[in-house]
Amino acid sequence: GNGEQVVRGQIMLACLTGNVGRPGGGAAGSGWIREHGGIGLFNQPANPYPGQIPVFQWARAVERGTEFDREHDGLTGVSRLESNIKMILNLAGNTLVNQHSDINQTTRLLRDETKCEFILCSDLFMTPSARYADLLLPATSVFEGNNIVNPWIGGSYLLRNNQVIEPLFGCRFEWEWLKEVADRLGYYREFVDGKEETESWLRENYEILRRREPELPDYETFSAGGGWRYRDGRVRVAFREQIADPENHPFPTRSGKIEIVSPDLYRLGRPEEIPAIPRHMPCPEGPEDPLTQRFPLQLVGWHTRRRCHSIHDNNQWMDEVEAPALWIHPEDAGARGIGQGDLVEVFNDRGSVRIPALVTERIMRGVTAMSQGGWYRPDPQGRDTRGSINVLTDGDHPSPLAKGNPQHTNLVEVKRAGN
Repeated sequence: GNGEQVVRGQIMLACLTGNVGRPGGGAAGSGWIREHGGIGLFNQPANPYPGQIPVFQWARAVERGTEFDREHDGLTGVSRLESNIKMILNLAGNTLVNQHSDINQTTRLLRDETKCEFILCSDLFMTPSARYADLLLPATSVFEGNNIVNPWIGGSYLLRNNQVIEPLFGCRFEWEWLKEVADRLGYYREFVDGKEETESWLRENYEILRRREPELPDYETFSAGGGWRYRDGRVRVAFREQIADPENHPFPTRSGKIEIVSPDLYRLGRPEEIPAIPRHMPCPEGPEDPLTQRFPLQLVGWHTRRRCHSIHDNNQWMDEVEAPALWIHPEDAGARGIGQGDLVEVFNDRGSVRIPALVTERIMRGVTAMSQGGWYRPDPQGRDTRGSINVLTDGDHPSPLAKGNPQHTNLVEVKRAGN
């Protein structure tokens, strides 16, 4: 619920211990560094509408977007939204339902057609999100088309997807039908920009990248080889120049120095939520919340090895790698009469999940854990049966500064499951 303070605290620790500008010092926060250029796939002109909201706030914007402001809701680019969200285009995403907090509240919102009036989904599978589409379009897999893949954040390689089969059952790559929409709207020429097929886009943009990365081979060699790994093995150390030569390389702050206290955050005037110096802050559904009297256990999410977010949860053979389970400490389990493998009900005011118990000392007392990404599968009573943690997560209290997902801060109770 206060994830910003964790990241700020890590950086402050590196500063206080003299580890800025040193290999392994960890002063760069997330460390999202791209040493080599990525390939752009399609023409992306500037969006003529400047307004933006934090992604976690989309459900709120369906209900009360016109009330959004900069300070409390993270609105940027405009002073106010002229409308609530009325249409959603969801391409290859399960965030509409499964990967967004408080699934029961989200699905109630999506069922109300007076709010979001039109939902389009394009995907490979009938995901929990796709079930709420007004228009559902079957997409192509990586085997049914050519593509070039960049590393997600940074990395020293590019990968090539070479088409191995024709699209099955009338499935279409999204660009193909978006091209037709552009034609209906009178923007076909601008949309295709002289390139009628995706392969033409790939070739042109690859050649643009080659001008920046001259060691890349020609397009045919790259495609035949399935990818390319750059030979340059440089290691980037954040702020090395600032530490070695501070006179000529000041830090990007007003003082040109490291600033542990943030003047910008101080001027917000909200020290009870957003302190100027990183520190522990109590937050809703944390261990200091009086709600612990009713729901005494913390519930955190984590990333399991058996899927990537929610991808492949429909392949239940992967349960052989790691089956759905709630991690719970032996003392917490014993106090509730719960044994190894028992079916338990994890619940709070937002919903309930039925899932086997994994009793283990690998988690601390008072804390439970459930891997994120399980596909929401309610029984006739509305209780999830697949370990979908977002039935239980908090959607009403985004993190104070970034308005981000507070998925690791939830209060629950656990009991043995009855009928």
